[in-house]
Amino acid sequence: MTITERQSYRLAIVGGGPAGLSLARMLADTDGLEVTVFERESMLGGKSYSLYDYARPIELGTSYTAMGHRIAKKWMKELGITLRQNGESRYDGKPFIDYVKDGSGKSFALQMLHFMWSRRRLLRKLSKNPDDDAALAEAALPVEAWLKARGLRKIERFMHRILTTMGYGVLDEVSTIQALRWIDVDLLLSGQFNQIHAPEQGWTEFWKRVADGLTVETDAAVSAIKRDETGVTLTVNDEARAFDGVVCAAPFDQFFDVVEPNEAEAWLNDSFDWTGYASALVAVEKWFEGFQIDGYSEAARPGSPKGKMLGARYEADAPELGGRLFITGQIPGDYSEAELQEILEDEIKDRGGENPNVIMLRKWIYFAQWRPEAIRGGLLTRMDRMQGQDSTWYTGALFSFESISHIMDFNARLAPRIIEAVKR
Repeated sequence: MTITERQSYRLAIVGGGPAGLSLARMLADTDGLEVTVFERESMLGGKSYSLYDYARPIELGTSYTAMGHRIAKKWMKELGITLRQNGESRYDGKPFIDYVKDGSGKSFALQMLHFMWSRRRLLRKLSKNPDDDAALAEAALPVEAWLKARGLRKIERFMHRILTTMGYGVLDEVSTIQALRWIDVDLLLSGQFNQIHAPEQGWTEFWKRVADGLTVETDAAVSAIKRDETGVTLTVNDEARAFDGVVCAAPFDQFFDVVEPNEAEAWLNDSFDWTGYASALVAVEKWFEGFQIDGYSEAARPGSPKGKMLGARYEADAPELGGRLFITGQIPGDYSEAELQEILEDEIKDRGGENPNVIMLRKWIYFAQWRPEAIRGGLLTRMDRMQGQDSTWYTGALFSFESISHIMDFNARLAPRIIEAVKR
């Protein structure tokens, strides 16, 4: 039976974060396709998590847009979301470029050119032949080893801030391919020309507006997914719901826990690890002033203990709460939220802050780090071949990258594949 011979193709999207909502919007105007998004939390947006009890929205999760956020910026303009530019960013209390230039080797400009050439060369090799053993071995290297082999020690220091401090892996652990996916020309130009902005209405409000007009159910816990020749049955809040296909837009291991996995899904579930991230809203007296953001190399270098404060971002004055408000970041490791809070308070004091008051701290399921053996085993090809199997599609941080720009770009390529498949 074709899609034109019945009323519609019913597609369930599990997860109402950026991956699920952006894909639903891209599919919304497709004739004969009926899309329903299920979000188990009461609030949409996932790790886009805005706090609205202060002078302006404060981002506990997703915090900015850069030049690569083309789709997000286009939608923001259509939906009446305005942007404000971020303030000055420093590293170890001084201009970030000074920290970078302290690295050894040729000038930063020459190293950057070498980096971009080497990046393009590897990505082109993988594009032409995704199963090239030599290219896959290079892609699976820890990016620290890849940089050292090319004498790119200034770029190594650059990545302490632009990769690790942002929660995207420690350089002696994260793979070269994931680091290179993130650090592209758009990101470099965004930093150089300070094209870093935040939505004035908040990321949560943006996702609310994206969801307007879509069929979205919140507080909708999916506890089981059954797939067979007749379609897909989701158990949502203990009620069976029938669909023709399903999209995993939630963290993959959560999806894996509620589905009867096929062989490809079982293999994939053993191919990555969540590195995690913890962000906190803290009121502090007499902490840094005159710039907005500071990062700390002591926490970002390979071998640094987990839990250390990666950086802090000033947000607003709040004397009624005991000072000025900051958002901080930590890689949690095995620490509990209470332990992370204790570490954070001690570090703020060590860095000159007085009377830190942690108002909120949250640990996130963050950055799906691909295992080297999985990359060498053809992870990229195998993930692509999974799309559409058993009437199932996949999106989100594991399949693209943690950032919203990468997720949206991934969905822009995935949506036509879904539309073509369901029409067949």
